[in-house]
Amino acid sequence: VGEDEDEVWRLVRDPVRSYLGSFLTQKRADAGADPMTDAEQDQLATLVAEDYYQRRSLLGTADKCAAVVRRLAGIGATEIACLVDFGLPFDTVLAGLPRLDDLRRQFQPGPAPDGTPAGTAAAGAPADTTASGGAASWYYQQRAGQPR
Repeated sequence: VGEDEDEVWRLVRDPVRSYLGSFLTQKRADAGADPMTDAEQDQLATLVAEDYYQRRSLLGTADKCAAVVRRLAGIGATEIACLVDFGLPFDTVLAGLPRLDDLRRQFQPGPAPDGTPAGTAAAGAPADTTASGGAASWYYQQRAGQPR
């Protein structure tokens, strides 16, 4: 989640395209798959990456991402999984987590059953389990100590 749509697209375009291209390479190896040239695969990966970015991901500005969340909620989704390790540098991913957490907080329902206000960590939760507190998960806590 970023401030400028064009800037976010420039940042994620090649990693998303590469990630989707690797999926297509795997699918080409499946028995019975229709033959596809490298040029066709590249073109398909480019088109799918654009569609994924525009309509099927939480990549872009906060307003664009909020529209995706509203659309998903409108069809009954109550949870959204986010792929965050698709090829961006680790520090870039970490830097984006607070903005993703802001989006999550925007759509979080009312107070938790324990009375904790919406948008705050549950009582007793470790302070560093939200993006705004540092690492967002065990995975990122572990990766933070590894050389990049």
